[in-house]
Amino acid sequence: MNAAYKYLAIILLLLINVRIINAEPVQIDLNDSQGGIDYNIFNMSIPQQMTIGESHTLKVFLRNNGDIKNKFRVLIRTTESSMPASPDDLRYKEYIYPRYASKLSVLDTGETRRLDFNIVAVKPYLGNLEISADLYVLRSSDNQLKSDFVLVDHVSKEVRVIKPAFDGYELALYFIILLIVIIISVKLIKNRKVHAARKSPGNLNL
Repeated sequence: MNAAYKYLAIILLLLINVRIINAEPVQIDLNDSQGGIDYNIFNMSIPQQMTIGESHTLKVFLRNNGDIKNKFRVLIRTTESSMPASPDDLRYKEYIYPRYASKLSVLDTGETRRLDFNIVAVKPYLGNLEISADLYVLRSSDNQLKSDFVLVDHVSKEVRVIKPAFDGYELALYFIILLIVIIISVKLIKNRKVHAARKSPGNLNL
């Protein structure tokens, strides 16, 4: 029953996997004149080891450092060296869901905002699995007839292990501990029975 509630909660989180939360201004190291992402906060929100079924919130703090109000796009993605580029590839494996997530946000000059992305580990993995956040800003072309999103900042963090909720080692350890407890309990029960038999009236008359 507890497992059912746990997975129901995960499904609900996935339905709202991207939320925008207004935040107080924070100090951000900017790599571009238009805007940037706070690397330290993003880095701390991603653990190096994840467990299947557990959800994690990626925290992305961005700031508009330009001279005008502008539209920004944040793209979250998960990549691995041997992972095919397209989900249509038969070799494609999704270790973290969702693999891609993005959100648009309009910021005034100097405004800071926090974007939260909820992700869930869905398959075991051992290696270097990179989770990255790309920040794009909308820029107009010279003739002002066309606008495109241009990459202005990039941050990433590697996840090295995605383990099952109960792996073989843990199950074996639990089994050994349980076996030891059973053996000790049986011995204690036998000792009590022997001790009680020695104190019985029949044995005292002998």
